Amino acid sequence: MGEYIRGVVVKLHLTLEQEVLFKQNYGCTRKTRNELLNKYKAKYGDSNKIPTKNELNQFLNESKKELPYLMETESTSLQQARDDLHKA
Repeated sequence: MGEYIRGVVVKLHLTLEQEVLFKQNYGCTRKTRNELLNKYKAKYGDSNKIPTKNELNQFLNESKKELPYLMETESTSLQQARDDLHKA
């Protein structure tokens, strides 16, 4: 038999406050990924060079200084955005 992947669908019943926090976190994570990608493209153009984690950390720290609202976001979410970009 072939392999298959099972999935689980979960419905969350969030309070209004949780929904706002969830949307803010998601928005900041997406903004962080886009900022890191823009900084990478500004530095290397369209080259195939893969950025190191140190470079991405530097870009992340610069972005946090430029966009202070990122400091209020869950740091693990921003680090995950950085790691996802590193793997891409």
